[in-house]
Amino acid sequence: MPRLPLAAALLLLLAPPAAAEEGPDWFRVVDVPEGEVLVLRSGPSPYAAALAEVPPETDGLPGYGCTGGLGGGAWQSATIDPGRPEAEGRWCRVGFAQRIAWAPARHLAEGTPPPGTGAEAPEAERHDGARVARLTDLDGTGWTLTGIEGDSVRLPAWLSFENGRLEGSGGCTRFRAQYTTDRTHIRITPPLTTGRRNCIGAKRELQKRVKQALVRATEFVASAELLTLYDSNRGLLMTLERRQSE
Repeated sequence: MPRLPLAAALLLLLAPPAAAEEGPDWFRVVDVPEGEVLVLRSGPSPYAAALAEVPPETDGLPGYGCTGGLGGGAWQSATIDPGRPEAEGRWCRVGFAQRIAWAPARHLAEGTPPPGTGAEAPEAERHDGARVARLTDLDGTGWTLTGIEGDSVRLPAWLSFENGRLEGSGGCTRFRAQYTTDRTHIRITPPLTTGRRNCIGAKRELQKRVKQALVRATEFVASAELLTLYDSNRGLLMTLERRQSE
């Protein structure tokens, strides 16, 4: 088997992961069996953790990109007939109930925006109260951590992004790091602790998990009210809400 030159191998290792492909701006739920619900998950897999349940026939779910299966111009034919083999293995990120999570494309079709959320009102509020305008730049934003790898967070953990500098706290000591973004890709250097407060118990464990998750983050999806960070396998690492002070 031929070997790649060292320079080419390094380029492959350093290349950012492929971002989720674009899909419809809005989705509706289709073909959910009677008495069941559409389960939203932390990653594009039926084995990923369940995060929320969407009632059948729900419309007006904002879309944040898709992955797998058919893409581009072939999307429409796949969603018109969700049972087709091409729709199997395709997953899309949607917003619902203050969450951004993955749903199988076979249960999604192109939907319609809620009243007042079209192009003429891009900052209008969605039916569940979360603004749907998508952010592509985190500069100048601050966030409160609400979940990490599927677990709810109740300690006062937060992150702020400013001119390539990240500051935050995992519920105890403050830390700082450097970050870069390119479209939906993100890279964060290992956080350095800046405070001297002693961390014990749950605070210490959360601080450790937050720092580890930040280093693993390779992709982000953000609206005006929500931020989610994902690893290289598109598994959900962190869920954050916009800080009220902003």
